[in-house]
Amino acid sequence: MPSGTLLQLLNTPRTELHRTWPEIPESFYGIAWLLISRIEETYGLEGVHELCQRAAEEGYDLIPAEWLFELADIAPQNLDADFLRGSFDGGDLHTAIYLQPDAFADALVEAVRPLEAGFGFRSFFFNARPALVAADGTELLLNYYSTPLASRMTKRWDELSGTEE
Repeated sequence: MPSGTLLQLLNTPRTELHRTWPEIPESFYGIAWLLISRIEETYGLEGVHELCQRAAEEGYDLIPAEWLFELADIAPQNLDADFLRGSFDGGDLHTAIYLQPDAFADALVEAVRPLEAGFGFRSFFFNARPALVAADGTELLLNYYSTPLASRMTKRWDELSGTEE
């Protein structure tokens, strides 16, 4: 994501997002979720609601991005891969996979396709048993996921290989 894009995205009303950006970077959703999640953990849902009320009272259509970063105790310049990886435990990762299966499926298939050695999707995942490991050590075995992640991964695998199992 180009520098400054995250702040622009966070400061754009939902009704205008797709008019401004034909495609919203998938990472935006995860970062927005991380910000609100951290605010909710510290201040509770009442605190998030109060934040919304404060923004409305001060004439904002949205909560200013600067407020979100401050209350989440995150500096935008620190949003690198290591920071983000350490911000999600196994439960968060499982939820993210459930909410954004297409993004995960595409990335996962792209990562493992060079290793497949002629196997089809089901054979490869049954034999290789690939897993994602969250920062807290939680291991999420990918071959145990059913739809929608598995169906999207199967579709992407077939698109790349030009074959179907």
